[in-house]
Amino acid sequence: VCPSCFLHGSWLHASVRQPKCVNVVCSRVPAMMLAKLLVLNQLVSHATSVKVASPSGVQQVQASPVKVGEHLPSLPARRGVLAVDTAKRMIKLAKIIPAAQQPPFPTKVPRVIWQSWKSDGFNDSNSLWVPNSRAEMMLTWIEKNPTYEYRLLDDEDVEAYVMKNYGGQHLSALQALNQGASKVDFWRVLALLHDGGVYFDTDAGCVLPLDQWIESQTTYVTGIGAMKDFHQWGLISVSGNCILKQAADLILANIHQLQRRVMTSRPTTIMTSFRGLNILGHDSSRVFAQFDMYPQTSATGVVALAGPPVLMNAANKCLTDPQSQATVLQGFKLCIADFFGNRALFKGPGSLESTWSDKKPLLSLVELNHTEQPAPCGQLILKP
Repeated sequence: VCPSCFLHGSWLHASVRQPKCVNVVCSRVPAMMLAKLLVLNQLVSHATSVKVASPSGVQQVQASPVKVGEHLPSLPARRGVLAVDTAKRMIKLAKIIPAAQQPPFPTKVPRVIWQSWKSDGFNDSNSLWVPNSRAEMMLTWIEKNPTYEYRLLDDEDVEAYVMKNYGGQHLSALQALNQGASKVDFWRVLALLHDGGVYFDTDAGCVLPLDQWIESQTTYVTGIGAMKDFHQWGLISVSGNCILKQAADLILANIHQLQRRVMTSRPTTIMTSFRGLNILGHDSSRVFAQFDMYPQTSATGVVALAGPPVLMNAANKCLTDPQSQATVLQGFKLCIADFFGNRALFKGPGSLESTWSDKKPLLSLVELNHTEQPAPCGQLILKP
């Protein structure tokens, strides 16, 4: 048994060579720390002796698993993990996790991380079972941000949230969507518009703690994607932001437009265009940028309904309207590279399957190298 394996978060692999001899070795691949003690206890309960390897040498430990445990490092409980099912490769996460530490400074952006995952069928208001690989990505946000509260919603929670905070019209529009990804696209905008905070897709990972890139006066944080658009897979904002309000209205209008087309047997194609943002330069605290003069990027299908193009279209409206521009730009922090300037991981290890699909109807008719250095972020200064 190699104690260092416990510290590096790796799996334990074991092979029973004889009825009373267990050989346990470790390999450094991501896994669930809580599962290891369960596996180990099951193995050593049938062994009469266990060899424990450490930097000081190899010790032969006799008798009970309890005595073996005394020679192994203790495993700290993982924040937010309630249970582990090693057979089904699932982790049970708490739906609401209070902040574990006092924040080092106050922020305008509420210290709340929002995420959503599909219902597990148990209807537990306090927990949700999530596949291992996805849960490990979600845990990066929980474990690296102890000064933030964490809220996880399933399908029923999302509908209850929308009904409570927006009413029947928005709930009906949400329920009309056929794809879970589109529902979450809509809900993430509504959640941060109403409450503010931090949202990231469940297949995104936290590279740098949020306290290192959300400053006290920050009101909105984003990066620039490959299409010269703002990030939508991760949202960081105060409540009431103009971009989120415009995006929510556009999504609602798109859904109603699709419903009218379905009723009149017209093509159910949605197209969204936007003007991309060009980075002109930056200094130690500012990023200078300029929108394309004309819309150059168009999208159709599921992404055009409630996805990234809709958010960028909303940003075009708010950041070019003289009545809203100054308010939106105050505290607007732009990272000059993708992935929030390499501060977050997009589509984590293991190529987690996307929940988007253009092969399904839109309406219901009844990897990144995270070792890269962070790119600069600064106050957005728009050039006419």
